[in-house]
Amino acid sequence: MKNPLPKREQQIMELIWFGHPLVTIADALWLSQKTVETYWLRVKAKLDALSHRREIHNKIRACRFMLAHGWLKP
Repeated sequence: MKNPLPKREQQIMELIWFGHPLVTIADALWLSQKTVETYWLRVKAKLDALSHRREIHNKIRACRFMLAHGWLKP
């Protein structure tokens, strides 16, 4: 399955994967925290739709799902 995330959403998920909180990501990317939160909610919605049987409740599950599909590198 091809990665459905646009570049910015992918970039934010990579930073989440490395353990950065949303406020730090916002500062690093020169975005507001609200914008980063919106990107996260969009990613979560997309992964929820793709996961079919289990809901992506949090960032850890999102990262695990993306790792399992090869969309994040360990």
